[in-house]
Amino acid sequence: MKKLFLVIVLAAISVFASEIDTKLQVANSLYQMKKYPEAVAAYKAILGTSNESASIYYNMGNSYFKMGKWGYSVLYFEKAHKLNPGDEDIRHNLLLAKSRTADKIDVVPQLFLYRWADSISSMYSADGWMKFSIYMSFIFAGLVIGFLLSKNMTAKRYLLFSSAPFLLLLVFGIFITYARYNVEKQREYAIVTIPVVGVKNAPEEGSKDAFVIHEGLKVKIEDGVDKWYKVHLEDGKVGWVLKTNVELI
Repeated sequence: MKKLFLVIVLAAISVFASEIDTKLQVANSLYQMKKYPEAVAAYKAILGTSNESASIYYNMGNSYFKMGKWGYSVLYFEKAHKLNPGDEDIRHNLLLAKSRTADKIDVVPQLFLYRWADSISSMYSADGWMKFSIYMSFIFAGLVIGFLLSKNMTAKRYLLFSSAPFLLLLVFGIFITYARYNVEKQREYAIVTIPVVGVKNAPEEGSKDAFVIHEGLKVKIEDGVDKWYKVHLEDGKVGWVLKTNVELI
């Protein structure tokens, strides 16, 4: 009975995977035929039936770029970058899409050490750094087991000294995994998706505009009240925007 159940489950997974592959081929074909709105709809349909995918977000970013919709192009390239920060194609196209946007924000200078740490942690996602830590733990454990089982003193010294760098890399990987997890889970960002947005001084329709931002700009979400988000720009400016004017990454 258990074997039959396992066969049924495996068959269902195989059919589901095959269906996803077929839908992806259709979406890619629509993109190749320059039917970009139809391609976007097809990619969204795939995301609606499966987990997030950096490659699909990347394809959606390309589709919106071809349509000249810079806000949504930046949004989906950012989503792809969040899942796979080490991918050079994603990084390149994200920068290209941002170059088409109107706002050029002067970033508040950061300490060198902070910039260096951020660049290192951004090489992989939290899951990627977790995998790195697991690999280091396996190598370290293998060397330790070899040390314990070996009866040759020269070999034991070699294994002991060889294990030290992997222990340091393991500790480093765990630390970066934790730091990256905090960045991904505790900091929430959004992209402006309409041409022009007036940022208010207060979360009220009648409040005066503090400043104006444009389609494609990335903002940090600091708070939320009813239909409003409190946003923080990289140059230090703060204000309130309607939630319908931005989309979370």
